[in-house]
Amino acid sequence: MKKKNNYILKEASVLLIIGVMISSIAVSADMINEQDNTAEIKLSLGGPTHNLVFNQHKSQRNSFGSIFLQLPYLSNAKPYEWAAPFSDSKIDGGYLAYEDFHNITAPICDIHWWGLTGITGSEPGNPEGMKFNITFYEYAPYPGAEVCSYNYVSPTIIPCGIEYISPTTNKTWKLYYFTDVELDPCCSLTEGWVSIQSISYEEIGVEFGWEPSPDGNDFGWQYVVEDKQWFRQGDFSLVLTDGEPSNPDLECKSSLSWSKVNPGDNVTGSFKVRNNGDAGSILNWNVSSYPIDWGTNWTFTPKASVLTTDMGWITIDVNVTAPKDKRKEYTGKIKVVNAVDPSDNCEIDVKLTTPKNKPFIFNFPLLNWLFERFPNMFPILRYLVGL
Repeated sequence: MKKKNNYILKEASVLLIIGVMISSIAVSADMINEQDNTAEIKLSLGGPTHNLVFNQHKSQRNSFGSIFLQLPYLSNAKPYEWAAPFSDSKIDGGYLAYEDFHNITAPICDIHWWGLTGITGSEPGNPEGMKFNITFYEYAPYPGAEVCSYNYVSPTIIPCGIEYISPTTNKTWKLYYFTDVELDPCCSLTEGWVSIQSISYEEIGVEFGWEPSPDGNDFGWQYVVEDKQWFRQGDFSLVLTDGEPSNPDLECKSSLSWSKVNPGDNVTGSFKVRNNGDAGSILNWNVSSYPIDWGTNWTFTPKASVLTTDMGWITIDVNVTAPKDKRKEYTGKIKVVNAVDPSDNCEIDVKLTTPKNKPFIFNFPLLNWLFERFPNMFPILRYLVGL
């Protein structure tokens, strides 16, 4: 069997191997063949054979609108966490990734997900024009019989502002949000599996990797079509809804004000954002602009994220290096936007002042006392010394 790379980020392969060994347990040679229909799967962990135990999802956030939700990893994730397993029909015979879901209380009429897109798995690529096949299956230790399928789906694809930096090449990978996918007819399953597979590689030459999630029961599958092998994965990011409109609403609060800052010093501050929209709504937000005409090394932690309404206010830490000019006041605004709907935005006022040079006149105590004692006298002299 030839060796394959199952992830959208090939340059982090060493870290991925470590991550898979520690947290995701690859079910490779030893494993399940295409005809294995047993209800119990045995995994070799380098010691005794263990039975695979299925746990309910640890974090579904499904009690306030979305009937099932697993958010993507954010920008501070480790490479082996955010590297996305392929789910693409035209790579080395094809890969197919699956995520399980449970406790669904309404028909599934709408689906959203997050992913990375690349060229040969190691170069970021443009996902414009991607189409997908989406299939729902009965629940079993691995996907059972097909229940619903939706082919040649064309989602709206939005860069949501979350970026990951490769530790080996320093390339920036953008996280995309795939949305506006209505399932007609709706799919009625209380639990099961769903696969999301890109079918556009031959057309646009760009591969799709389904972004993992820190939520869930740490259990997903990736199937390698050519070799007929299953690989154990963690959870994948997605949203299942009943199709009812659920709109986010971005809100900001606080302002930033720094006074008497020495030129070239670093200053820090913070402001807050939240999703004050409909219950169950998803807000992909990012910092879209800030005062680039003054200050350097602007950093925001985080600079982008995904919010649900139950998360409340989150804090955004800001750091900037003050300009080198003295005796100046700088103002501006930080703009935060909803990536899906840029008209939903808010602004944070920013102000920074650098101190005045201490005039030489203050080396004379008597004159200093006169200025303090009679602040409205000697206007010409005050002007000349820069007061």
